[in-house]
Amino acid sequence: MKKSYLTVLALIFSVAGFCQANVVLTADKDNTIFSAFTGNSNGAGEYLFVGRNAAANNNSVQRALVHFNLGTIPANAVISSATLTVYTNRSAGGATSVELRRVSADWGEGTSDAAELETSGAPATTGDATWLQRLFPATPWATPGGTYSATSSGSTPVAANIRAMTAVAFTGAGVVADVQSWINNPAGNFGWALVSSDENLSASVKRFISRNSTLAAQRPVLTITYTTNLPVSLKSFTATVKDRKAVIQWSTATELNNDYFSIEKSGDGLAFSAIGRVDGRGNSTAANTYSFTDANLGEGKTSYRLAQYDLDGKVKYSPVISVNLRNAGLLTVKPNPATSVLFVNVANGSTFTITSSAGTTVKKGRVESAGINVQNLPAGQYWIAVQVAGNEPLRSSFYKN
Repeated sequence: MKKSYLTVLALIFSVAGFCQANVVLTADKDNTIFSAFTGNSNGAGEYLFVGRNAAANNNSVQRALVHFNLGTIPANAVISSATLTVYTNRSAGGATSVELRRVSADWGEGTSDAAELETSGAPATTGDATWLQRLFPATPWATPGGTYSATSSGSTPVAANIRAMTAVAFTGAGVVADVQSWINNPAGNFGWALVSSDENLSASVKRFISRNSTLAAQRPVLTITYTTNLPVSLKSFTATVKDRKAVIQWSTATELNNDYFSIEKSGDGLAFSAIGRVDGRGNSTAANTYSFTDANLGEGKTSYRLAQYDLDGKVKYSPVISVNLRNAGLLTVKPNPATSVLFVNVANGSTFTITSSAGTTVKKGRVESAGINVQNLPAGQYWIAVQVAGNEPLRSSFYKN
């Protein structure tokens, strides 16, 4: 009798910008196809078979098919490990290895259910996979016996004469590559074929437990560890004027999928154009610092922003910061940020004008030894211009808490 089982176990934790998860999936379909019984299948059976039967059972070659639904894994997951575990409780006298081969076409699991030892299968039902049909009765394999990769994704030796429950695990780079390809292209996920490494060896068949077992612990499972891409975490972004050049510096706490930074410049704070590129670290859990110098700094206010590009071409923008060349090393304001009083390094009696970041004048007056009262200004960024003895005004920005 056919039963439907799906088990998903996920353990998730974040480490410095990486989200890592361990997931255990139970097969959502499996089946066996038989070379000597081309119209038979075992979609709802308790067992899967791999290898060649004895002459008494028509020397039939059996191949098992197994599939896992990866829909619970995020599309941006990077697979770090993957292990397929199947359980055998009986093997014939010939010891062989069992190989994983990636299937290249869809196949089915119907309601066929063989009796007793199930070694020959049962007549296929609609949707079953058979030796000739990937979807019985009218959709054939391109090649009889299943269409799958010519190279093995993983191989594990299975001993002869097994009579106790034994775990058989397939792992390694090939298994990881298969799972990653299915995450990247879900439409290409047709699962694996389990194939004997020596199908000419008579009486070497291995019997595995199918997903229809009444014991959940014996069903085929796929254990996957993956990380997901989190955004680049920008810690700081500053610009200062030195030797009539703008020195732009920034730092990141973590990076994942980070291709590069484009440094963008604007004279009006609205229209930006790229003036340089600095490569990112790709994937990093350590703090990283970056610097870029704009040697073509013009008079007046200049604004900058970062455009951060992921490896897949997606872009994110930083906040906008500004410098003013005429302020370089001439006007000092403190404290910055200010809370109630602002002091400047010019003679008392000089006139000042404070404007908002939007360009609106919010305060005028004369510099006094007691400082400039800014207590009533709303929090934000401001510009202060100080006129000294008829010279060009000195300018600087400050922040009000």
